[in-house]
Amino acid sequence: MRKLRSPTPEAWQDFFYGREPKREPCKIIENRTAWRIVIFAAASPKPGAPDNHDGQLILAPFAKRILKCEILNQFDYERWEKRGFVRTEDEPVPEAPVPFYKFVRVAAWTGLLLTVFVLPVLWVNLPYWLALFGAIVGVLRVERQPIYEWISQAVSLVLIIGISLLLSAGFFFILNRDPQSNTLLLTSVTVQAGIAVIFFVVIASSLPALLYYLFERLKSETLREVFLRDAIRLNPNLYTLDEAEFRYGALVDEVFGRKTAQEFLGGLQVSLFVNLALTTLGWALALMPNVGMLPDKVLPYQAVPLLIVPVSLPIVYGALGSYFFALNMLFRRYVRSDLGAKAYTHVVVRQLVTVILVWVVSVPTQLWSNLGDSGKAVLLVTCFFIGIVPETALAILQDYLRNNKVLTKRIPSLREDQPLDDLEGVSLYDRARLLEEGIENVENLAHHNFIDLMLRARMPTPRLADLVDQAILYLHLHEPPKADGQAGDDTALATLRRYGIRTATDLEHACERAKNRDPQELKNILGLLDKPGEMPGRLQVVADALEDDDWLPYLREWHRNQRADQARTLEELEAFLAHPEPRKEGARARSLVVPGASEPEPAPRPQPAAAPASAAIAKDAPALSL
Repeated sequence: MRKLRSPTPEAWQDFFYGREPKREPCKIIENRTAWRIVIFAAASPKPGAPDNHDGQLILAPFAKRILKCEILNQFDYERWEKRGFVRTEDEPVPEAPVPFYKFVRVAAWTGLLLTVFVLPVLWVNLPYWLALFGAIVGVLRVERQPIYEWISQAVSLVLIIGISLLLSAGFFFILNRDPQSNTLLLTSVTVQAGIAVIFFVVIASSLPALLYYLFERLKSETLREVFLRDAIRLNPNLYTLDEAEFRYGALVDEVFGRKTAQEFLGGLQVSLFVNLALTTLGWALALMPNVGMLPDKVLPYQAVPLLIVPVSLPIVYGALGSYFFALNMLFRRYVRSDLGAKAYTHVVVRQLVTVILVWVVSVPTQLWSNLGDSGKAVLLVTCFFIGIVPETALAILQDYLRNNKVLTKRIPSLREDQPLDDLEGVSLYDRARLLEEGIENVENLAHHNFIDLMLRARMPTPRLADLVDQAILYLHLHEPPKADGQAGDDTALATLRRYGIRTATDLEHACERAKNRDPQELKNILGLLDKPGEMPGRLQVVADALEDDDWLPYLREWHRNQRADQARTLEELEAFLAHPEPRKEGARARSLVVPGASEPEPAPRPQPAAAPASAAIAKDAPALSL
């Protein structure tokens, strides 16, 4: 029979303190540029080093690789690292497992559950609440959650629910008070119905505010890295993450360096509570007057249809429309991790503007008192859409003023000449988000700070670049309004879109490809918008004018980097960055001329330096790529 080995001191030490895992030393190598790079094997590897690599190390833009130190040392990466194109660091070693972690975790959760289960019995005793608080703190410590943040968030949630509950109860008592006797009209039916209505109003009114404290943001470090990568792809004067950090680091810290919105005690968001009060008031005006209208003897299933029907008043339907818009907008920003105090400020302003517009539409003209049942129904629906889209009221006022010949000449048109709706892909909620950044029309979008908008609006960079690209072409081809204030006919934009040209870079790219195929084809494209006897050609002038646009070089760089698939050696990359002229190669043309006109000769591209000897040896070897 084999003897069992007695436990050694090492076994006891592993049992109580854990054992660090033994791993071979590895390093992380990161590409800090927006280009694919190829690192060749070192010309003179260390003596005795095994040759267990494939000859080349190819890294995609901003890619990271984990390699054993003995393999990485066989590549000539140190020259890349000195120039800031790559960065290497030791792979972090995982922490040793904590002894008894599972046991302590189960014990902590068991203690918390036991204290919760005995709540109906011991809730009057102070030691019970101390034990419950200790159990919660123990669970948070075991789960490695920040206790202060949890307590702060819990206080915030309780405060939101409490304020909404108090406001709902106060509005209920105010709206169901007898004006003659100044007493509450409380019966068994009204009490039961009032509790149900208050419950619904608390949930509906507090939901927008709860989204502010319940959502989980993306990690600030992840957002920071994504922005810096997009900035390199966009800015033609940035080449590495270190340069982007130096250029935009302070701006990124200003946006992502603040504490998350889940922390309430760090600062009171006044706009959130103003929105909470206005939303509670709107729901109270819509539903609570129905409680006093219930018959004395009504069954629950009969009371539900009577309670959930809002009061038929224009101001109530306008408030419901603004709530509909606010809830959808906040949920979209909740999903995109872009929910902040500025969103609630926008919602509060929209709620107040909706009230004013509904008054202007219905009160001065006495529409509500002079309309029949069908007319009142149309007005209620109109007020609902005014809450969603305030431009509905402006259109109604514009038509009213246009019919008045005296006022037409003295009051300017209320219609925006360059609305964001003219761009493809702009929804109602995108317009609201851009309005928060001070962008009201297409011209504002085309000349806004692109980098700042990309950082603050939290829209996907490809989508934002497409909108700015559309806005640039729109400004050059948009027809001005007519003398009577009517919008101009954008036939030029419609013609180009029919040929698939939506943006300024699309126009340059189409002309460049046509020029490479046949000069006559380029002449035909540039003459798409020409009228008989019109000289010079309109598209030719537009193409020349695009050269001076501020953000078009950034858009060219963005599209060029999306197609960059050639792996560059160190010498090729240095020559590429040292001479700006080669950057035009493969990019979209900056200047287009009609065939036959004089064109400057393109500058010759400098030849890269010779590759290392190891590169020639491993040229035909398979590549170790990511």
